[in-house]
Order: sequence, then C-alpha cells, then structure tokens
Amino acid sequence: MKPEIEIIMGCLKLTYYESPFLEKTAREKPEPGKKLVQMFMSIDPLSTRIVNALKAVDDNPRNIEAAAALNKKLKGVRLTAKKTDEEKQSLAAAGKTVKEVSAAQTSYDNKIEHLSQLLMLLKSTTGYQPNEPELQIPALEALIKKLKADNAQVAKTAAPLGSARMARNKIMYNKTTGISAAAGLLKAYIKSAFGASSPEYKQISGLRFSTPTSK
Repeated sequence: MKPEIEIIMGCLKLTYYESPFLEKTAREKPEPGKKLVQMFMSIDPLSTRIVNALKAVDDNPRNIEAAAALNKKLKGVRLTAKKTDEEKQSLAAAGKTVKEVSAAQTSYDNKIEHLSQLLMLLKSTTGYQPNEPELQIPALEALIKKLKADNAQVAKTAAPLGSARMARNKIMYNKTTGISAAAGLLKAYIKSAFGASSPEYKQISGLRFSTPTSK
C-alpha cells in the first residue's frame, strides 16, 4: 500500500475515534453555562416586577420612564421605531447621516449592565422598599454579583470549546486531509486493488461524505 494511502487511513481512524469526543465537547454546554442561561432567563420577569414595584412608590415620571426603558433593554425591545425606507431616503436627501442602533442589546454583559443601572435607580428612590425579598436591593445586589462571577467563569470555558470545534473541523472538513477527501482516495485505492465488482469495493462504494459549505 502506498505510504500516502496509509497516512489517509490513519487520518480516517483518528477521525473515527476522536471526532465523537470532539463533537460532544463542541456541542454540549457545560453545566455552569446551562445554569447561567436559566439565571438570565429569569431576569425578564423579574425586571418587570421591579418596574411595577417602583411605580407603586415613585411618582416621578422620569424615574418610571428610565426604569421602563431599562426593562425594555433587558428584554431586547427596540426603544424607538425602526425608520422606514422612505424616512431614510428623506434624511439622506437632507444630508443627514442615517444611523440606527441595534435593538438587540441582550448579551449577558449588556444585561448585567442594564440591571446594574436599574439597581442604581432603585437606590436613588427613597420609597423603594418592597416586601418581596427577591425585589429588595440586597437581593438584587447579590444577584448581580453572582451573574458577574458566573458569566466570567463560563467565559473561560468558551476558549476550550472553540478549540474543540476548530480541532473537529480540521479533522472532519479539511479539503485535502479531511474525511471527505480521504474517503475519496480510499475508495479509489480499494477499487484499483480489488476491482469495481469486488465485495470489498461494493461495501464502501455507496458511502457518501460531504464537506459543509462555509457561511
């Protein structure tokens, strides 16, 4: 057998034995990550309750408006209506720069920042003293502290996950040494060695391997 074919077979063996592990590592979220997702999902209903509790004790419309805006940001809701094509063309014709801020400010870092700003607003409101423990300022301070710590910890796992994906892609999808290219060469070798009508070739001739298209 040609040396290059042996190398290709070694590549296929490596792919066969290691890719399931790499795939599992790349696709599964670590347990801390799952818990973090659940924690951030709980912020949406919590922030709405906070705003309602603030409305009950604060008659300052500016504070209520600011709290409502932060609540929308936490949910990723656009604060201003998106401009129509006609409005954009009109502004451009008047020589004005058309610039719109993305509505989705819902990354974990942004959520923590918006929640922290909401907490600062609550601290400045003398009458904000809800009976519900989870809405009280000490509880919100503890929540933000935990969110920051857990978010930082999960961020550390992002690098190994990224490396696992890169390793998987190099093994599986390399144009010259990946499983698709290697399988093609092996098919050609088996066909030439045993013949197109041989049982050996018939066993593998129907196998198809493809490389995902890069997006």
